This record gives sequence, C-alpha cells and structure tokens, in this order.
Amino acid sequence: MDAREVAKHWEANAEAWTCQVRRGLDVFRYELNRPAFFAMLPPVRGLRGLDVGCGEGANTRQLARWGARMVAIEVQERRAVLHAHLSSDAERMVRDGRQGGVGR
Repeated sequence: MDAREVAKHWEANAEAWTCQVRRGLDVFRYELNRPAFFAMLPPVRGLRGLDVGCGEGANTRQLARWGARMVAIEVQERRAVLHAHLSSDAERMVRDGRQGGVGR
C-alpha cells in the first residue's frame, strides 16, 4: 500500500477517529502510551520537536504547551485540518513524512 492509499483510508476515518479519541475512548493512548512516551523525554522547553504522523495533534499540542517549538506532519489532509482548528502552537504540514526537507 503506498502513501496515497494509506492517506485515503485515514481520510475516510479521520473525523470519527478524532471524535472518539477526544472523548477519551482510546484508553491505551491516554493511560499507557502517552504517559510512557512523555516520561522518556527530557525537559522540552526551548527544544524543537518533529511529530511525524501527528494525527489530530494531541502530543504536538501538549509538547508545545510545555514550551517546545513543534512541527507536525500528517499525510492526511483531514487530520491536519482538525489539528489546525485546535492549535496555533505548531507549524503544520500535510505531506508524506518520508519526503524530507523539514527544518531546512
């Protein structure tokens, strides 16, 4: 499956997935994955961060609130739009993360 096909499938599911996540229904994300991920990070204030596959942007927004200068990349337009509506804390790009050229 190439990136365009993946993006098409995510695009069809974006709004429903985002609603479920924001209602707290992704228990593993909020109870296991995010706490473990954030615990591994150093203090982020003043650092630059890259969130490839940012989805609806929850991690990007949290890291930006903690003072990181974030760039968020999403292959799927609808998720990037949903993310953009909630956050002005990060630079957002709609692109395949394998394309490179970020932060130049």
